[in-house]
Amino acid sequence: MGNGAEWQKQAGYTVTTTPTLHSAVSFSGGQSVGGQWTADVQYGHVAFVEGIHSDGSVLISQSGTGFSTVYTFQVLTKAQASQLHYVIGK
Repeated sequence: MGNGAEWQKQAGYTVTTTPTLHSAVSFSGGQSVGGQWTADVQYGHVAFVEGIHSDGSVLISQSGTGFSTVYTFQVLTKAQASQLHYVIGK
């Protein structure tokens, strides 16, 4: 599927800006996430939606460049989550 920023552009997948449980989250290159960190400018980033809370916040899991070798979890606010692309598997 390519780098994280490319996932939202793959043919044959449904992509939405509405947080979707168990979907991949595609971060565009250089996209800031609540001022906590910024996706790699060239490659972007990808994460996985673990949960969606009643207030619209979204729990994601992630790993990779810039993170330790273990999975980390982060809660995105509803406003932060609305700025991302969710790639739904086939």
